[in-house]
Amino acid sequence: MTTKTEKLETVADRLEQVGFKNASAQLKAKKIKAQKLAVAYEHYRYVTDEKIRKFNQALRNDNKYLNFESIESYANVPPESVLANLEKAQALTVAGVKVFDSYEVASIQEVKDPLLFGRVNGCFDHFFIDQWGEDVKITDLLKENEG
Repeated sequence: MTTKTEKLETVADRLEQVGFKNASAQLKAKKIKAQKLAVAYEHYRYVTDEKIRKFNQALRNDNKYLNFESIESYANVPPESVLANLEKAQALTVAGVKVFDSYEVASIQEVKDPLLFGRVNGCFDHFFIDQWGEDVKITDLLKENEG
């Protein structure tokens, strides 16, 4: 039985053969994104934008919110266990491409222990990689059986 991604690859190859180079590239990118998301959803819990909005609404009473910044911008040193889990996430590939396109640290001002998420371009969900400490926990955003 042919899968959806296999059909995309077949159509993309055919388009390229007859000269539709851009259309072929678009389909191949769509196929890779679908594969990356399948792996990310299989291996990691995820938080939707809606969950983040609800969490931030609850924090507004204290004039706080969950702030996301790239790991490149983050100035503090995470614990060894977080670094090890980040390295595992960074090593995860599909079709020779890394699953996550970027990584973000989510923190609340004046609360020291943040969360680490992986991101896939074009997807609004945040894939939970790890947390440091107990100040902000993934269970603050998700119930045990969610994500």
